[in-house]
Amino acid sequence: MAQGSSYPLGTPKTIDTLIGTEMPDPEGPVTNPVSKSYTVGSIVALATENTLADGITDSFLVSYGGEVKEITITNGLITAITVVG
Repeated sequence: MAQGSSYPLGTPKTIDTLIGTEMPDPEGPVTNPVSKSYTVGSIVALATENTLADGITDSFLVSYGGEVKEITITNGLITAITVVG
């Protein structure tokens, strides 16, 4: 099997697939880890399902590591972190 770092970088589409592992759920029917394919779109949906549809859209400043950064949130998701100054 080739090393992952030997593959060229690409730009993912929502229909592209990734290999992952479904882990056992103590309350569910899966008892052993199972390798499966997942679409990029399904992962995006999972990552954003608990955000607010009419979510918070705002920005604020944070001082961290000696720098001031502006954090921008759009519909409940961080969409940008920019160094100010």
